[in-house]
Amino acid sequence: MKCLAALDSIRTDIIYLDCDEEFNQVLQDQAKLMYGDEYIAEDPLFPDLDIATKYFLPFVTIQNKQEQLSNPLRSVTCQDGLIAAFHRFDNIDVVVLNGDGAPKQSVVSQCLMFEKIAKLHLGPATLFLKPDDLGLRKVLWGKISDYLSFWDDTVGVSKKFSSCSDEEQFNELYEEHFKQHFLFEAVEELHINSDLKKQSANLMVEALRSAQKIDKSYCKAMLVVNGKVLSSFNSVRRDHQLDPSDRLLILFIAHCALPRSPLDIDYKECDTPAELRDYHQQAIFIRKMDQNDHYLPCTLTAVSIRPGIVLILLAESKTSIAPNICRAIESLSKLYEEIEALATAAEKSEQGNVRIDTKSLAANFLKVKGVVDFYLNRMQKDVDSLQHIAHQWTNSLRDWHAAAVTAGKLGEENRYLYEFDRRISTLITALRRLFYAIYCTGHEDSELHEDIAHIYRAVSVGLRDSASFLLVKSQRNFTLGNYLSDFPGIIHFAVIERTHNKIVVPCLGGGEGRSARYCHELIQCLGRFHRSMVRGGFLGGYMRKRDMVFSYKLWFQNGKKVVSPESTITQYTPPAPSSNMLCMLYHGMVQHYFGPLAPLVDCYELLTVHIGDVPLEFVNEAANRLISVVCTEFFT
Repeated sequence: MKCLAALDSIRTDIIYLDCDEEFNQVLQDQAKLMYGDEYIAEDPLFPDLDIATKYFLPFVTIQNKQEQLSNPLRSVTCQDGLIAAFHRFDNIDVVVLNGDGAPKQSVVSQCLMFEKIAKLHLGPATLFLKPDDLGLRKVLWGKISDYLSFWDDTVGVSKKFSSCSDEEQFNELYEEHFKQHFLFEAVEELHINSDLKKQSANLMVEALRSAQKIDKSYCKAMLVVNGKVLSSFNSVRRDHQLDPSDRLLILFIAHCALPRSPLDIDYKECDTPAELRDYHQQAIFIRKMDQNDHYLPCTLTAVSIRPGIVLILLAESKTSIAPNICRAIESLSKLYEEIEALATAAEKSEQGNVRIDTKSLAANFLKVKGVVDFYLNRMQKDVDSLQHIAHQWTNSLRDWHAAAVTAGKLGEENRYLYEFDRRISTLITALRRLFYAIYCTGHEDSELHEDIAHIYRAVSVGLRDSASFLLVKSQRNFTLGNYLSDFPGIIHFAVIERTHNKIVVPCLGGGEGRSARYCHELIQCLGRFHRSMVRGGFLGGYMRKRDMVFSYKLWFQNGKKVVSPESTITQYTPPAPSSNMLCMLYHGMVQHYFGPLAPLVDCYELLTVHIGDVPLEFVNEAANRLISVVCTEFFT
């Protein structure tokens, strides 16, 4: 039984629900208990949201209690083995239930992944995950459900192999090759000779320049072969540099929207450019570099050049109002959190335990007032509907001033905090609604511009002689065979450069039946070991499991020189799970260990798997040599 629900924490209303048939049956049974056997569901395949809301209320209560603790639990295991994971963002409570035996960490990661996917689709307007139009709701929920299912198969425990035939197991092996860089949240590049690399780079330069002749808002072109990046070209502006996790999610969307396993490809298809048929276009919201809550509205266009080869074009929205809305929301949100904390403290102050510093609050309020006034004035020139929001803001300022004066005379400042807290919450919701109305509605897939078809044909012709080679090479990017003589006993390894989130990992060998199952279990086990090391803040470690030895090593480099943290610095403790994926943990780790030198320091990881008979001393020595070999070959 599996289910993911997102609830508006203010209205306690479900705004997203994805569940399997077993959980849907549980909800229908609950409805019959409440309304009698005569209850008939309006849509047997679509859960009753009212019943689901009542079902999840106890879990929301648990989450509310946990949020009040200094070290809240992120998941609990029930008596029947059901795992419940919790997460909160943007006044949204996310609850994931899993009774299929998945590891607790993979259930928690699904909460975080849901936030990433929701923000990629809606930016700061995630409260509007539930469109009033039922048709639009099913389309949006269906997309998010597909992405979450793919992610669950990648980082969770997949049960595909329990029911597949040997032939199907062999066909799934390609998916294991492809999913490795999603599992480690890093992008794999296709390693080819310099001439072909230069040719593909020139193709992306010409593709982006041609797209910019159509529309100057195009800012990035990327060529992907079976999920591995062959080449990319960015606009020179720093604003157009993708955050590593957004880059990963763009590949994620392209793969889910245009799936095609190379095992199904007739390579004769690749000899002649075909007419443009398969493409995907949608609005997405990417985060500005180093600014988690500032979003740039973009249009993602993914075009299938050949089966397995995808051209990705990214165009930034022409209007500049989105950053202004995000900054206003950010400023108001900080003030909201401060006043909410003070309002909670006010309850204690009535008992004489806490005294509120109203002067400090007033000073912070004036700072926020200046920021919000500035951005509202800038936005109002572009959007007429902002007049209502500006009117609300003006009224709130007037009422707050009058209340503060009255409260100051009576000595009852605390009494007005909750009212002002509510008004700011209303303003934040109004700004999120404005963002949703401008950027998240009316952007359905449309026909591609005719000139994009010309770009497609130009890239297709440019790859005419190399397409078959690239597709084969992507399945054997590089193999473990080249390392076996120098590293006896090694089964698998992965080297990850965390500054740009790039991964170097050997392709797994082919096979059928037990061989395919073994590869699948190996990747999943290595991924869980990796996450346990990262979440624990460890710089290295070993684990023996069955007949294998897993090792982990994390190190830092300044250029080509290996650097170590000062011995006096305490071990880095990663923060509680947040909206960011693992890549942001490394940024915090480098900042912790190196302070002002952090921008000069790169972070690397090595994961290895050896047969169980290899001594740990040999595993450590092999790891050090492997670092030298792989970094020299791929990262210099």
